[in-house]
Amino acid sequence: MQSSRLSNAESGMKRMSLFAATFCCGMFAGMVQVLFIREALVVFHGSELSIGAAMAAWLVGVSAGAAAARVLSGRAGSNLLAKLPAGLLAAGGLLAPLQLCGIRTARWLAGVPPGEYGSLAALLACSLALFVPTAGIVGMFFPTACVIAAGKCGGDNRRQASALSWVYAGESLGSMAGGAALAWLILPFLDNARAVCLASCVAFAGSALCIFRPGRGRLFFRWALAAAAAGLLFASWQPFVRRQFAALRWRSMGILPRGAEGGGGGGAELVDDIDTPYQNLALIRISGQCALYANGVLAGIFPDPVGTEHNVHFIMAQKPRSRRVLLVGGIPTEDIPELLRYPVGEIVYVELDPGVGRILERGSGAEYCAAVRGPRILTAHDDAVRFVRRCGGRFDAVIVNAPEPVTLAANRWLTREFFLGIRGVLASDGFMAVSVPSSERLQAEAAAVGGSVYRTLKSVFPVVLATAESRNRFFAGFQESALTFDRQELFRRSSSANLSTRYFRPEYFLFADEIDPSKTELARRRFEGSLSDVNTVLHPSTCGYGLVLWSRFSGSGVERFTKWARQWNARALSWVVTGIGILILAGGWFLRGARGSGCGRFRGGWRFAMLAASIGACGFCGMGLDMALILLFQSLLGCIYTKLGIVNSVFMAGLAAGAVSGRGIAARGEKAAWVGLAAVQMGMAAMAFAIPAGASLALARIPDMDVAGLCVYAAVGISGWCVGALFMLANFLLIHGGSLLGNAAAITELADHLGAALGALALGAFFFPALGVSGSCVLIGSVGLCALAAIVSARLVSRLPCQDQFQSPG
Repeated sequence: MQSSRLSNAESGMKRMSLFAATFCCGMFAGMVQVLFIREALVVFHGSELSIGAAMAAWLVGVSAGAAAARVLSGRAGSNLLAKLPAGLLAAGGLLAPLQLCGIRTARWLAGVPPGEYGSLAALLACSLALFVPTAGIVGMFFPTACVIAAGKCGGDNRRQASALSWVYAGESLGSMAGGAALAWLILPFLDNARAVCLASCVAFAGSALCIFRPGRGRLFFRWALAAAAAGLLFASWQPFVRRQFAALRWRSMGILPRGAEGGGGGGAELVDDIDTPYQNLALIRISGQCALYANGVLAGIFPDPVGTEHNVHFIMAQKPRSRRVLLVGGIPTEDIPELLRYPVGEIVYVELDPGVGRILERGSGAEYCAAVRGPRILTAHDDAVRFVRRCGGRFDAVIVNAPEPVTLAANRWLTREFFLGIRGVLASDGFMAVSVPSSERLQAEAAAVGGSVYRTLKSVFPVVLATAESRNRFFAGFQESALTFDRQELFRRSSSANLSTRYFRPEYFLFADEIDPSKTELARRRFEGSLSDVNTVLHPSTCGYGLVLWSRFSGSGVERFTKWARQWNARALSWVVTGIGILILAGGWFLRGARGSGCGRFRGGWRFAMLAASIGACGFCGMGLDMALILLFQSLLGCIYTKLGIVNSVFMAGLAAGAVSGRGIAARGEKAAWVGLAAVQMGMAAMAFAIPAGASLALARIPDMDVAGLCVYAAVGISGWCVGALFMLANFLLIHGGSLLGNAAAITELADHLGAALGALALGAFFFPALGVSGSCVLIGSVGLCALAAIVSARLVSRLPCQDQFQSPG
């Protein structure tokens, strides 16, 4: 009796150690996934395409690891399987810092020339090469842990499903904890490199927990892991190592010479490189000028007196007597001193990221302090879209320094919702100015970008003017604004300001080519005649056209697909997917009535395939909803760089809760599992169809964007719950049909992550740019209904008279 109790206690301790190791694996995976995606955002210039490509590569790696674990579990002995989790986590901890170095040198590896956008093929190749190793380790760990956990369950299906559920919940809870720790405890204080080293230490801790057998070997292994963790932490905290690690990224981009060490060389010097909660910022001094980079994209150069004088005085000529000016973004050390030459009473400078001020102060010193701390200057560290919705007073001039619209964060400054907010704070005779990259000849893609901005402004303001130059400048206002491109009138207004400038003269307007009447009229007709859509949060058309330009310049070829998708539109594509679901239902109905030798085995194969397909479609829908909500969050709040960890932790919390709920439903029997599987899948499809309407309602009825952000978090959690419940129920039904636990876990892990990888890539790279969030959600909902058809089809062939003649594959 006493030996039995000791055996049970030892078994319980092993189970707790395995649960803790699984928790550590999930935490490690959640941390490195977010950190690697943040790095990819910088290396590939902040494009949300890198989020889709990185997620797809990560999920492909997890799928490959799950497939490898399935093969290994059938061939390896129990002794090797028991040691495998410890080796996997130790290898993951060692690989993570090396992979971070690989991501920072990805542009070298892909052969992307300095200053150019990497193609989609280069982005995918780098993501696969650099994300798959760690992801494969995570993918191998889960099925292996399930096999070990089920070792004491015998042939009891319910006990095996219970073991699977707590392993799944442990991994999900670990991922949730990793995302939360990143968002609130690590990233506000540490850079990405040190955060990756901390994640490696978590992996080492999990590895140490996986060594169950006592002896000298376990002690030596744990001491080796402790030494590796201490070495990583010591190295990552050394200033010289940190500086070299930061310079590595900029040498890969070609901004610093390859021989430079971050402190000069070839005329370039890395002044500072910081990770703020919103973005990566770097300040590089080149030949007496400083270049500010935000997420790898050039945000501005200073000092640049010639360009600054021309830009500011060209804009202010519309209303030189402006008393209150709103300045959104830009380089304050350049724009604000030039604006203060005018008799303005107040300049309100809006910049979301306080890190911009800190890094500019380090680069320009007293100039920044003098620019932003004068008596006529008010600095607001707030989101510009949110600021204009709730600020008081009216502005005579609003100057928006919008970045190139190839990301959703940049696209927010060109949406109808933002322009409506600006209209609400403009004086009756005030105006706003914004510009986007274009071309003087306005080729198709450039005309589409400019046309989208023009049509969006026209939907809000009665008067819109556009210059004809390589960067179209748009001026918008009311009839009382007296906007004009008349050369004599602009010369008169600019001269009336009586300013003493060094490089700009009012006489410039008399010969300015960009306001030539024939050219501006041609540009107006070109914009009005374009088929561009109005740019909104739910349909970011300007960003889509900007991505078409990126595709053309990078040689990606995505523009052909986006053109095809727009021609088909979301409704047509959803009908195609619905037709596939009808065929699946017809196949199940036909097999249900089929008679003859071997029919039972064929039905078993169909049942197995339909359950696996439903899990793959569930992964597609879950990742699609996650991506849609991430992009919606980015469009609403513009700070996904800092919120990725929170979004991931909320999704993983939903997964863990869904796993527990799925286990509870499965405990009621097979019939309850089938009903629950179909009901949850139906709910996921309904959620996809409801997101566009819910987002529109939130934009119209919820003035506080923080509340809208909480609604997005809630939706992320619900989608995670659906995926977790579906995963557990499908596994239970596979095990109930005769599959071994290890095989069932590996198959569902493989199908789930392959479907999710396809969803991340197809939706992130193709459908979201072409169809927007609304159209893509319709497509996701249609795939969810197709998955529901697969579940019903699998149920149709279950529990027939000849069903007991077979076992499911695997």
